[in-house]
Amino acid sequence: MRGHHPEQTIAYRIYNQGNSFLGVATIELPEVAYITETLNGAGLAGEIESPVVGLTQSMTIKLTWTNPTHEYYQILDWTQSQLYECYVSQQHSDPTTGLRANEPTRINFIGRVKTNSLGSLEQGKKRSNETEFEITRLECFLEGEEKLVIDKLNFVHRVNGTDLLAGVRSDMGVSV
Repeated sequence: MRGHHPEQTIAYRIYNQGNSFLGVATIELPEVAYITETLNGAGLAGEIESPVVGLTQSMTIKLTWTNPTHEYYQILDWTQSQLYECYVSQQHSDPTTGLRANEPTRINFIGRVKTNSLGSLEQGKKRSNETEFEITRLECFLEGEEKLVIDKLNFVHRVNGTDLLAGVRSDMGVSV
């Protein structure tokens, strides 16, 4: 809902391939950092770090698990590039009425396991094993509306529906 005040995440779940609930985990989402080149020389009063349109550095997502599940062990096959979907319910408030409501958010990613720690064992404690994924596709939706898509293998980088790499693909003779 536009014009509302976002508050916090109510709850979320993460699924593998759209159907297998993976387990209880905290999720560290990726930083989107663009590849840059330093520009300097005649005509510039100093240096400029110029981002390259639509090209990003490596993106990773880290999940810290409470305890491993059967589904957890399925994701460790790094020969697979699997789809993971994170369904989120976010709380917000209406500034005019003060009423609180929730809105759906979804973050999808395709990636492969980059590192996996089996955690530690301690009586009466959660295991806290960590899995880090190298991301090749990232999708962010707010209330069902696509906000961000970065697809490195297909040369796509869309922000609010505008594909920043459409002209680049055309220049290269690539169609998606």
